[in-house]
Amino acid sequence: MTGKKTAAGKGVSRKGGARGTEKQVRVSIRSQTIDLLDGHGPSSEKPEVIEYSTDGRLALDGDTVRITYDEPSALGMDESTTSLFFDRTRPGLINMSRSGGTTAGLTFDPVVRRQNCALNSAGLGIEFCVFTRKVENKVTPEDGGRIELDYLIEFRGIKTERNLFSIDVRTDAGRGLTT
Repeated sequence: MTGKKTAAGKGVSRKGGARGTEKQVRVSIRSQTIDLLDGHGPSSEKPEVIEYSTDGRLALDGDTVRITYDEPSALGMDESTTSLFFDRTRPGLINMSRSGGTTAGLTFDPVVRRQNCALNSAGLGIEFCVFTRKVENKVTPEDGGRIELDYLIEFRGIKTERNLFSIDVRTDAGRGLTT
């Protein structure tokens, strides 16, 4: 690789920063789910809120930024890993993939707001739509940051729940980028 070297001797491209790099980060997730239906109309239930923090990785490969973390088994997602990724040239389009005991693929796009998605848990496959209301992405591969998603889940055209999801990605200046 051409370019200058960091103090740790890792390659850094002259055009646009580090390439093929990864660093350890701390991620804090907050997910608020609002049930829109209770079988007879709008739900009166209080939102379900899940909050947790865990270690993760923040990677840059070309222009693709990826945030990866393991889901806590206490949430019933044993051995599942979640990745959010986006292209730095279009940070508003975010893909989420989950692998392991529960697999899923979701796309959040404020331009093409309705996206077909899939989930597989315990051998049961479910297809649904994600209707993106808002994407706010302030994550950079250098500094971490915050992603906020506001989206609806639809089954057969019926909006069943609203999700407010945020992930804070904190980098640690003491940990260097690795290739």
